[in-house]
Amino acid sequence: MSITEDILTIAEEHLLSLSALHVRGVDNSRADFLSRHTLHQGEWVLNHQIFKMITMKWGTPEIDLFATRQNRQLKRFASMFRADNPDILDALQTPWTFQKAYAFPPLILLPTVIRKIREDRANIILIAPFWPKRPWFSLLRAMSISDPWILPEDQDLLSQGPFNHPHEKGLRSGNVSVHSEDPDHPQGEDRIPRDGHKGLCQALPSGGITEKSSTAPISSWVWSDIFQTRLHPKSLCIVNSYSHEGGMDGLESFSQGEAMFKTQLEEVEDRLHFFTEECDYLQGFQLLCDIQGGFSAVGVRMAELLHDEYPGRGILSFGTCPAPPEEMDPCKAVYQLLNCILALGPLSSHSSFFCPLSVMSSLGRRSGSLTAFPHLLYNASLHYHSSAVLAVALNTLTVPYRMAFSDFSMLHFAEMMTFSGRKMLSASCSMPFPLRSSMSLPDALLPHLGAAPWCSISPCTGDATIFSQSVVFRGIPEPWHTSDLHARTRPPSSLHTCETEAEVLQRYLSTLYPYTVNTSHVLGAPCTLGPSFPQFFSSYVTKDGFTTVEPQTEAAVVGRIPTLGALQTSSALHQTLCSLCDEASKMDVRRWLNVSSAAVEHDDFREAVDEVRSLAHHYCTREGNETDDSD
Repeated sequence: MSITEDILTIAEEHLLSLSALHVRGVDNSRADFLSRHTLHQGEWVLNHQIFKMITMKWGTPEIDLFATRQNRQLKRFASMFRADNPDILDALQTPWTFQKAYAFPPLILLPTVIRKIREDRANIILIAPFWPKRPWFSLLRAMSISDPWILPEDQDLLSQGPFNHPHEKGLRSGNVSVHSEDPDHPQGEDRIPRDGHKGLCQALPSGGITEKSSTAPISSWVWSDIFQTRLHPKSLCIVNSYSHEGGMDGLESFSQGEAMFKTQLEEVEDRLHFFTEECDYLQGFQLLCDIQGGFSAVGVRMAELLHDEYPGRGILSFGTCPAPPEEMDPCKAVYQLLNCILALGPLSSHSSFFCPLSVMSSLGRRSGSLTAFPHLLYNASLHYHSSAVLAVALNTLTVPYRMAFSDFSMLHFAEMMTFSGRKMLSASCSMPFPLRSSMSLPDALLPHLGAAPWCSISPCTGDATIFSQSVVFRGIPEPWHTSDLHARTRPPSSLHTCETEAEVLQRYLSTLYPYTVNTSHVLGAPCTLGPSFPQFFSSYVTKDGFTTVEPQTEAAVVGRIPTLGALQTSSALHQTLCSLCDEASKMDVRRWLNVSSAAVEHDDFREAVDEVRSLAHHYCTREGNETDDSD
């Protein structure tokens, strides 16, 4: 109404008369577009003249895989809408066996599209933005087989109807790139990824990027390089005071972490309240932190905050211990030892339980032996690899309290696992579990009646007494849950007489650990691996994660794996904690504790050592299998 009044006011002052005329919609398409159509973020179309330039460079594709009847570039097209009468309905559900295809997918589908190109060994011309920090970019660039070609500048590079893309200026400056794959391209013969798939694409950044295959170590050192989950803006607190792996500018000491947390406390509390107030039923909190860096102090103070602010809620804490590089700085090694000592006691006391996670067997300056998995060829010194191993394990171990149909809450789960002061747990996992296709659960467990097939992913060594454990088996389809024996056939073991999958796993655990409090869960769904997950599997693993007797002639892109994981209260922690305290007691820590301006007092450190030693006492055992539960 206000616009109409302005028009009438101007007309009254400057015009003799004002009349209304009808303009046909076909002559007024720009004004009518928004009232007749809806702008869809995934339906931007590339300028057709630029598309012709692409086809002149790499040939004409057979089909446009992500289009509508209005924005298709080719006669043949695939669409999600049946009303468009497409040649293919939903391209992602169809094998890509075309000689060459064109794809300009919505950004949210890029990781899925990249994975499908690899699985189908497709020849694709792909339009994608140049976003190096996105998790899919490293994989996309790693599979390049031809030289980059930057899209030329154009004022209507991307459009939808009469409207240009709102960020077209940024796109024209080199942030949109064309990716193409041609198995017969002369420049691409020596750039075929070692996983056996004939490439994917050609990425078009304006600067050079080192060529790597999908199975080679990707140069990712921080989570943001490979992280795929979209986080809520309020779930991130950016710390600008310290740099990642930044030497003296890095967050290396416990005291630095404490000082930093104080500066962030108000923001942390505000964001924490924002999320907890939105919860219909708040079970508790899962805390994950590095216990060897300065963030160990952040984890400790966060656990204290949650313990004080939310009494009666579960606080399940996991502490990671990265594998050290081959040449470790002695000064940094000392800091890591001190940080670990200062963190273990408070994290255990303020959490419902605490579990250290590491692919190394020790928490001290000598990292010990590396955890070796039979079908993983990973490099522990690469955080990209070791964090992927721990992520799969954590995803499996936390299933009991994350399931919608769970019988108990986080707090009840913790109470079931901890007693007699044993609030620190250890973890073990088998990934992938040695399971052949169509093998039943009893048949899969039968070869392991002497010892469980899992490997420790906590800094523990040697045989140990297990006081309590929670075991999760993932990746057994329903038809394979139990054994289907013919009538009058003698069962190979008692496992083959069980009627349910839960009974099979529970009987297996009771056989191996007759004096242990065992709980178990069996899930049919395997652990799904994202496109950026490192392909460090042996040639005996299929794309579905099953193992074979003979190696495969062509390495598979593994998309899912069966896993067996266990959270345990184990006597092995006694030796781990005592060794850590002994090493700390032999050090002259005074000259290390006073390096920073917010230094930890020597007496406080000695008190922390005593607290860890007291914690270790809860895990010692008497002679034989009788446990010391007198506490």
